[in-house]
Amino acid sequence: MTVKEIPLYLRDTFVTFFTNPFDLSTGQVIIVIVILTLVVTFIMSIINSYSGDSKN
Repeated sequence: MTVKEIPLYLRDTFVTFFTNPFDLSTGQVIIVIVILTLVVTFIMSIINSYSGDSKN
């Protein structure tokens, strides 16, 4: 798999995850869960930094 094929692979994996998740292999499900966890953590940290909860 080349570098240019990775975004296409991830996009196809996400589309399959949201349309028919039972077609995915275990590795693909783990990749999707890890990426979603990182995205949610990043968004929550941005919201937390702009909400005024930080004392810095």
